[in-house]
Amino acid sequence: VTPSQYLYDKKTGELNLGHNKLSLNLNLLMELVNYGMKIEKHYGDFQDIEWAVKDNKLYILQARPITT
Repeated sequence: VTPSQYLYDKKTGELNLGHNKLSLNLNLLMELVNYGMKIEKHYGDFQDIEWAVKDNKLYILQARPITT
């Protein structure tokens, strides 16, 4: 399975959905973007963020520095 990939440009605020079928609704996707930026700011560097969705609610499971 090839995972979906969405790109968010922090400078322009543009979300690029590419050719992916939208697997998350746009509200959850933007909530994930906002959490990602807050987590990155908190740790001061890029993070690999593990998350899940249940009953249309987003859960952040863990974050760790990107090592590759």
